[in-house]
Amino acid sequence: MQKEAIEKNGVVEINSDSAETVFLEQELLHGSELDEAGVINIFSQAIWGFFEDNRRSFAGRLGVDELDAVLADARILSVESGKTRIYKPEELLGLSGPVKIRAYATVVKRNALPDEARAVIEPGAAAARLVLKKGGKAVLLVDSGEESSSVYLASDASVKKIERWGWGRKNILEKMREKLLTDNEVNNEIYLRYIKGEAGESVSQAVESIFLEAFKDFEKGLAAALYNNRNTLDSYPRLPVFVKSGFPLPEKIYKKRIAYDGRRFGLKPAGDGLTVADLFAEEEAGLSEELSKTVLQRIKWLMV
Repeated sequence: MQKEAIEKNGVVEINSDSAETVFLEQELLHGSELDEAGVINIFSQAIWGFFEDNRRSFAGRLGVDELDAVLADARILSVESGKTRIYKPEELLGLSGPVKIRAYATVVKRNALPDEARAVIEPGAAAARLVLKKGGKAVLLVDSGEESSSVYLASDASVKKIERWGWGRKNILEKMREKLLTDNEVNNEIYLRYIKGEAGESVSQAVESIFLEAFKDFEKGLAAALYNNRNTLDSYPRLPVFVKSGFPLPEKIYKKRIAYDGRRFGLKPAGDGLTVADLFAEEEAGLSEELSKTVLQRIKWLMV
């Protein structure tokens, strides 16, 4: 079963119940040539300002008071001046024109804040960013876990979670317990055998029927999430909807059509290669490690 937080090589992944990662792109203007202090200030103040401006929204989605929504991580993914990509603070010295940054900020519940980490990220947001980069066009990605599903809107300018609802592996196992009168450990084994095609025909038919009944709540939750965010989504017609799951799902769901706003749409598998490590490699995040560390340290001073 999925844990709330998983540590991998100094990177702490925290699920969407307790964390939210937002990818953003901003053009930063400054009035004079940048010196060493100005370089760090312009980035740290941009990210800190974004957090402060949106802290109430973060807290509301995480279900905590504003003071318990904590900026746990901020990472500069790239800096561009004109068409030149910059990785180190000293490369910015003397620049007088605007610079564009791509970064992410991760906000977590205070009680989920790790003691120490090289990076803290919500894996669903990282996956959405990778699906966007593969296709090059705006997408929706649904990330399903043990007890909840989150849907992310990923576009060139940002990646952000727009809704979360209660549906996950737990819903399937509880529906099986209700129908089969067996406990969840046994049900999980039966379900995995069904997914692998190792169950008998009668068992497979029974499990498939139960799964499809449980999956109706997924469909309703997703349709409601899209409806609740229709004003935002109207700017992105015909968005493809990808699905990433922390547990295996039957291929049958990718042949279904889900009704929303008088239209019907299908789901697409998100595919492999969607880990946080894949994201850091794709974004060449290691090259801007020094810049990210310095900016995050300055933000921590602002937080005091």
